[in-house]
Amino acid sequence: LRSNLGALDSDEAVLGLMVLHVLDGELSVFYWLQAYTGFQTPYLLVPVFALLGPHALTLKLFTIAGYGLTAILVWRVGRYTVGEDAAWLGALLYWTWPPFLVWWSTRAYLYEEFLLWGLAALLLTLRLQARPSRRDAALLGVVLGLGWWASPQVFVLALPAVAWLVFRRR
Repeated sequence: LRSNLGALDSDEAVLGLMVLHVLDGELSVFYWLQAYTGFQTPYLLVPVFALLGPHALTLKLFTIAGYGLTAILVWRVGRYTVGEDAAWLGALLYWTWPPFLVWWSTRAYLYEEFLLWGLAALLLTLRLQARPSRRDAALLGVVLGLGWWASPQVFVLALPAVAWLVFRRR
């Protein structure tokens, strides 16, 4: 994070600027000059910036934490699909390999947000298959809505999972 590879680029800086604008009371629904990428991460970063200050390292650590959360979701999905041992291995590999993706997980580019919502939808469909509940069904609706707002890319994971669930649990 302290080398040239960890330097903040313009895309990451825009995220930081948007957080500062939210702190000043300027609210947006989408990212600046885009009509398709939801504005969730900056709102989540507001209390972090308020507490730790608006620094490049704050942005990077928040992004790393987001990828850590997606690694936990990989493990949880793996527990349903391949068992506990393989799930741990999958989460560990996701978190540590290949080196390019380890570096990428330090970049505040919002891709972890798409992965987070997609994996959360996948986990909820697996939970609903195992034991249906209104709570998980409602959570799935919220996750799909937030995922759609973040980016339609979320449906790369979510759409096949929901279709599978509908087929399995009519």
